[in-house]
Amino acid sequence: MNLYIIIMKYFIVLIIISLILLNCYGKSKTETINIPVDFKERCSMLPDGGPCRALILGFYYDAESNTCLDFNYGGCKGSLPFRAKSDCMQHCVF
Repeated sequence: MNLYIIIMKYFIVLIIISLILLNCYGKSKTETINIPVDFKERCSMLPDGGPCRALILGFYYDAESNTCLDFNYGGCKGSLPFRAKSDCMQHCVF
């Protein structure tokens, strides 16, 4: 085989491995969710699915109906008042 072809094959393999590692260990595309510790503040938070497209089930308190309703959280930015309906019911419904 031609030395040039061998070098090019190794170069292409090296580029592919680099791209795979960059994808796996590169900067995360998601952001940390800041959920307030104060439950009264969380009970007044409005749901915001955010710009991402994951379908994470979240819950928020609806004062008008005095119950906890579900919504789809996208996985980044936005707001996720409660991850579990039981937490929402326990701290917000009276």
